[in-house]
Amino acid sequence: MQQTRRRILQTGTGGIVAGLAGCSSFKRTLLGHQLAHQITIANVRYSPLRLDLTVRDDSGKILLEEHFRIAYDHAQTSKPFRGTPAKIQMDINGEEDQTYEWPRPQQGQCQGETESTTIVSFMPEKTYVQGNCETITTR
Repeated sequence: MQQTRRRILQTGTGGIVAGLAGCSSFKRTLLGHQLAHQITIANVRYSPLRLDLTVRDDSGKILLEEHFRIAYDHAQTSKPFRGTPAKIQMDINGEEDQTYEWPRPQQGQCQGETESTTIVSFMPEKTYVQGNCETITTR
């Protein structure tokens, strides 16, 4: 009797958790997570990259400030941050300043409630900034 009851509880609990696995509001409220943003920097230039990165919201408030040293053909990811990013400012090797609008996914591209990861790719001829719909959460 005890083993049957345990099996029913395990199966029922597993079914509830599996049914809610993709629900971000469940994760945010029950597990204490909050949606966040993150940036991945990929260096495909033919030399090492030293980068000072600042992300600001519309009011100019700093949401993220990080420093990276990235070898050629490597990538690094920022720590997750919260807020509504508007601009990405980069000081590259202390010689070149670049500012980009925070990329927003196109209408209907992301399903449900999500924040985004932004990928900055440093190529020999150009810097590419693109967003995606990957969900990032923080505690």
